[in-house]
Amino acid sequence: MVATTTRNESESNSSVGTFRLVQFGLFALVVVSIVNLLVLSIGLALVAFPAEFVGGPFGPLAVGPVVVNSAVAAIGATLVYGVVSRYSERPNRMFTIIAGMVLVLSFAMFLAPDLSGAPPNVFAILAVMHVTAAVTIVGILTRAMAQEGSPDEVSRTSQSIISRGAATRRGSVWEPTPRELHSTSTPRGPIWR
Repeated sequence: MVATTTRNESESNSSVGTFRLVQFGLFALVVVSIVNLLVLSIGLALVAFPAEFVGGPFGPLAVGPVVVNSAVAAIGATLVYGVVSRYSERPNRMFTIIAGMVLVLSFAMFLAPDLSGAPPNVFAILAVMHVTAAVTIVGILTRAMAQEGSPDEVSRTSQSIISRGAATRRGSVWEPTPRELHSTSTPRGPIWR
């Protein structure tokens, strides 16, 4: 008798598929870049910043570094989420904890020599961008894991029921009916290995 169990987030062998992870990672990259540019635009509109922090292509509050750093954060977070979802029993919780620790460590960047002599409003806008980036990335990537009851999960369950025909469900394990056990043909469908 060959049977499989339905996947859910609490199982250690559940992980996000590579294609789905890449999709959510790219989406996170685009969204976090846009969100940080909006935060930067609002900050620049509300507060006057010294030219050395805003002007030029490499100032900490210039558009280029904001987009590049947002992209690097999204790519790194996507890779970490892929690993965490592969090896953790509770990947969303573990990833959120790791992201929180990385967020706290990211504030050490404020000690960089490039920011020496920066006024407090530069630190404030950078801190807001760090927090919004973390919240955005975590919010998007943790949705990559198909939650039980989501349309994807319901669709897979429905397809396996239809393809199995007379199968019955006992607990969380699909078991063949006596008729299927004595069949000479090999059952076909997504749940048979």
